[in-house]
Amino acid sequence: MRTFATLFLLFVGLISSSAQFYTHKSEEEIWEEEQNAKNNYDEYLTKHAYVYDEEKGKELAAKKKETLKKALEFYDSQISIVERWIEKRKVTANKFNAEIPLNYETMKNVILLKMLILNKYEKNLSEKTLELLNNKELCNKIKEKGKANKDFLPVLESYLIRMNKEKQSIEQILNETTDSTIIKFDASTKSMLGLLYLDINDIYCTHIAYNRFKVLNEIDVLPQKWGTIQYKNPNYNPAEGEWAWIHAQEWDNVRSTYPIEEEYRRYKDKPDYKVKDIEDRLVALKEDSCEYIEKKEKDNYYELRRQICIDDYKNNKYNIKASSPSILSKIDEMLVEGHDRNFYVVAELTYNMAKKAYEMIEKAGNTSSLHGMLLARAGLAVPRASEKEKEEFKQKMKELAYCCNKVEEIDSNPEYKTAEKYINQLMADRENISFTSKRKDGLSYIYTSSDGKYKILMTMKFNGKSISESYSLINK
Repeated sequence: MRTFATLFLLFVGLISSSAQFYTHKSEEEIWEEEQNAKNNYDEYLTKHAYVYDEEKGKELAAKKKETLKKALEFYDSQISIVERWIEKRKVTANKFNAEIPLNYETMKNVILLKMLILNKYEKNLSEKTLELLNNKELCNKIKEKGKANKDFLPVLESYLIRMNKEKQSIEQILNETTDSTIIKFDASTKSMLGLLYLDINDIYCTHIAYNRFKVLNEIDVLPQKWGTIQYKNPNYNPAEGEWAWIHAQEWDNVRSTYPIEEEYRRYKDKPDYKVKDIEDRLVALKEDSCEYIEKKEKDNYYELRRQICIDDYKNNKYNIKASSPSILSKIDEMLVEGHDRNFYVVAELTYNMAKKAYEMIEKAGNTSSLHGMLLARAGLAVPRASEKEKEEFKQKMKELAYCCNKVEEIDSNPEYKTAEKYINQLMADRENISFTSKRKDGLSYIYTSSDGKYKILMTMKFNGKSISESYSLINK
């Protein structure tokens, strides 16, 4: 059953929504704001995507390790051959024309050098060495006589250094325990891993043998499967997350009649809190102290922009301070205090509606009146106003009565019109500014303007019956 005070607030509450205008937003903007508002509660978000397949990864990592173990056999034999070749060449390096007996190993190493060039393995060879290795006639002579030791020696020494480094990197990865690291390992010389295994039946071949370890090329990409990914929420706000339980946890609805009549939510993990639905917003109370108020679904852009316009006014935009004191006082009233024409229109409407409602309730409470008799016969209980409620009502009506003739005064007074035009221009100048909000604590938000120049503090208060909001510019 609604009390007199509740019915009264239904009418008087209209005054709190006066002078508030909301800019039109597209469906995409509204959707994005709703998503951001929701996301602020969650420290981590989840999305569906392709994720690393650990089971398949273990299988591929084991396969790659086996391949690399076999590859080490190639490195050992290749290094051994090059070391012996270099040792022999060092002996005869200063004897450029010395004859070396033609044998299978000499032939094989000449082919090796040829393959180094064809594979573009050695990128820092001198022009002279490149010329030698690309000279078909010269290479044929080397096959026949085993000459040119002095020119080929630096190439083989460089190749030996790089082969040893590659061997060390493979030995290191074989000791790795992380499957993904093993899979992603890229052997820099893997395209060379088949060079030693030439066709033994044809010692004069000069073509590149197919890579015996081609499988290494196939185990570089991490296996994936469709799953979920958790990632850090870029919009997460700890002040918002502190109250996430209000939206995330299950709750029981509680109704009590003594010592006071009230209805609230009770949460199992937060037994000290009473969460009430006030004006379609959740309010969290602890020992009758308000600690949290939910923000309105739509931001009050009019109030936010008004704070910036107040700052423009104080900074003498359009040289307004040159106007008469009377005009300035009216700008103070309409802009700074927020009592513009729309405020007074709503106030007058509220006054008339509240007065009419009070008269109807008084008549209904009097069973001798027609209203009272009809309700009594219908068996309907009529809320009666206490003396205290009557006094509160009369005081509020006095405050509202002052507003009743203000609209007419604003419409007829040229100075009010001048003040109104100035304020409208300031608002038009700031029409394209938008805002992003971030909760500061349970009872306040900080809004940042889209141009980054302004920060506005919005503070919410709960008086036991209704919620009020106040705005102030805190940074510029």
